[in-house]
Amino acid sequence: MWTKKFTVTWPDDTYVWVTGVAQPKPGVDHGLAYVNGTPQVRCVLRVNGKVVSEQTNAFPQCDATLTATPPPAPSGTAG
Repeated sequence: MWTKKFTVTWPDDTYVWVTGVAQPKPGVDHGLAYVNGTPQVRCVLRVNGKVVSEQTNAFPQCDATLTATPPPAPSGTAG
């Protein structure tokens, strides 16, 4: 599993786009790597720990448009 964390500044940043390319694990025969089909990409966008968007896609990308005031940061942490 691959995870990418990044910071956006609301309201300046309202669009999030992530892309990647699936690769077989090292040592796995390339002819067998995709025997069960093309891998699906699952994207979960969290804002201050709260899930605000979740997508599963056959294409290696996900995008989201942030359209509302973000939820407050959990207490005891910097926003």
